[in-house]
Amino acid sequence: MILQALVQHYQDLAAHGEIASPGWSCTFINFEVRIDLCGNLTAIVPIVNEDKKGRPEFVPLQLKRSGTNPPPYFLCDGAMYVLGIENYEVTEKSRKYFAAFASFNIELLSKMPCDEATAIIHFLQNWDLDKALSNPIIQGAVQNGLGRGNLTFRVCNNLAVSVPTISEGWNTHYSIMLQSGISGTCLVTGKIDTIARIHNSVKGIYSKSLAPNGWTLVSFDRGSPAYNSYGKEQGYNAPIGEYAAFAYTSALNHLLSDQEHVYHVGDTTVVCWA
Repeated sequence: MILQALVQHYQDLAAHGEIASPGWSCTFINFEVRIDLCGNLTAIVPIVNEDKKGRPEFVPLQLKRSGTNPPPYFLCDGAMYVLGIENYEVTEKSRKYFAAFASFNIELLSKMPCDEATAIIHFLQNWDLDKALSNPIIQGAVQNGLGRGNLTFRVCNNLAVSVPTISEGWNTHYSIMLQSGISGTCLVTGKIDTIARIHNSVKGIYSKSLAPNGWTLVSFDRGSPAYNSYGKEQGYNAPIGEYAAFAYTSALNHLLSDQEHVYHVGDTTVVCWA
């Protein structure tokens, strides 16, 4: 019942344009990597509001990630992925992360014919990690805290994620990605949908335990016999469709980020809405 109520709350928020659409996330942007139409770096501009959190922006979906090879995001990520810089250094790890980010983004952008996509492809293809730290633009950005938070691209005057060809291309990619999964009846909506293998994390819950990537409301340990049922692993044990999984986590994260809807009673986080 709680998940159903959260899905309904998501639909109410979506009807008023107050929450990200399926396939998108609302996250804080801390820096804009600005390039020209040839893919040349022209500036890295810090984005800070009065709360020093950056600017909230709808970006392509950012699911939780972990492990030794966490996947890159599309057009919005940390400095280690976007620029290949880790803690103000170029390391073996940052080189690997940048290579993964560049490969993934170039593959998708090559299917999105527009000047902005071409410019970002040129930037990623020509970005020289060996000369990155000697670049005066990078040096200035380091002084402004480069390395903390998310970076995204602006090509001339256009925010890349908002360019229609790019946003529509991402929606197409997301739809194809969902179709490659296992279909079944969603326990929340009762409809046939692609079943979510992993649910996104929920952030903002009070706890004495550290969880930098947030908490997962519905989860099962992969490969653990204690959490396998009839040969099913992870989210397939409690089949919830991709739409419902996206909707309830988005709604709960939205509530947890709003102080008017969150209260702490001892070590308990209380979220309320109507």
